Amino acid sequence: MKKTILLLASVIAISTSFAQFGDKQDKAATSYSKDYGYDKGTYFFSAKDKDMQIAQITRNYDAQIRSVKGRLFMNRFAKSKRIDQLQAQRQSEINAVNAKFYDKKNLYNQQGKKFDDRKDDKRHNW
Repeated sequence: MKKTILLLASVIAISTSFAQFGDKQDKAATSYSKDYGYDKGTYFFSAKDKDMQIAQITRNYDAQIRSVKGRLFMNRFAKSKRIDQLQAQRQSEINAVNAKFYDKKNLYNQQGKKFDDRKDDKRHNW
């Protein structure tokens, strides 16, 4: 009985300590929106962020596909079916990232520059 109570108390203590941490990016986006008068639902997602996420998705799915191809005790039909599923999932995730980038709530304009901040512009045409 004591062990059960102690286990329950430790699980509650650990879960409450993790529940106190917030998402810094969400707070930054909220302050950015407040500072520049944008809606609360807006966010900043640059082309570099988009490319990095797509590259990460591609790496992860390529590793999974290599893993499936390397399975010795899986027949050819099951392998090809699983690889097709993984490729469809990869394309779905890439489409979601592209949709997030081209969404009208994204504060990054389509010419590759931010609306109010040009510190990422390496040409400095001023």
